[in-house]
Amino acid sequence: MQQIAKPREYGSVANRQVQTYLETQMRTLKLNVTRQPFQRNSYVWSRRDMINSPPPQPMLVKRTCTNIIGTRVGTTPKTIIIGSHFDSVANTPGADDNASGTAVNLLLAESLSQQKLTHTIKHIFFDCEEEGLIGSNYYVANTKERCVFMINLDMIGHVATQVEQTPDESLSRVFQTYPWARAISYRDNASPIGRGSDQASFVARGVPCLWIFTGLHDKYHEPTDTIDTLNLKGMEKVRQYLTALILDFDKSGKVQGIETLKPASDYKP
Repeated sequence: MQQIAKPREYGSVANRQVQTYLETQMRTLKLNVTRQPFQRNSYVWSRRDMINSPPPQPMLVKRTCTNIIGTRVGTTPKTIIIGSHFDSVANTPGADDNASGTAVNLLLAESLSQQKLTHTIKHIFFDCEEEGLIGSNYYVANTKERCVFMINLDMIGHVATQVEQTPDESLSRVFQTYPWARAISYRDNASPIGRGSDQASFVARGVPCLWIFTGLHDKYHEPTDTIDTLNLKGMEKVRQYLTALILDFDKSGKVQGIETLKPASDYKP
């Protein structure tokens, strides 16, 4: 996680370093790794070098952003996507937002590599989420795969230290095994909560999605969003929970209660 939790806004050197790190880790796990580059146009302001110079004017700059994809092919083309964005806003290490989700996505790739699965599994690390879900929107617009379930990991580093009841315990037997888990499921983007992270890009195409999220806090988008503030043991529980959930889904082809699961009670949009 030390490799990921540093300021890594899109187009930055650190952002590209994380891309390489993700590729290396997934190749070690023998996943088929591909890059999906896309252009992000942004405006930067020229500097005023003289007191009497004209006001600074915005200049259009094209920057290349990249989604990193690791695929393990199953016995069917039906695909489960596990997504997380790896970019951060400027000037924050982004430990919870979203090195936490990125790290657990990699850990899931490791734990699932030891299983024989029917579904094809794609671990997708999205770029440019902080700019408006650009990476996930680009991916969805340029794929023809049959995605039957998408799980998005975004800000999962502040798992509650005390056991809490899930909003809806009918999700599956897995929820009853890990009753501390907070999650939000979506089949439409009617709620503004559902538009704030990468699952929204998939929901817009009719894909059932589950957003794993452990709540907002005062370190969100701040320089204080550092590794020492994360609940690392809680993140390991998230990994265990999702491993079991995916294995359950791989066998049954469904997640009970996904239509009725409610947002975490502490989420304040």
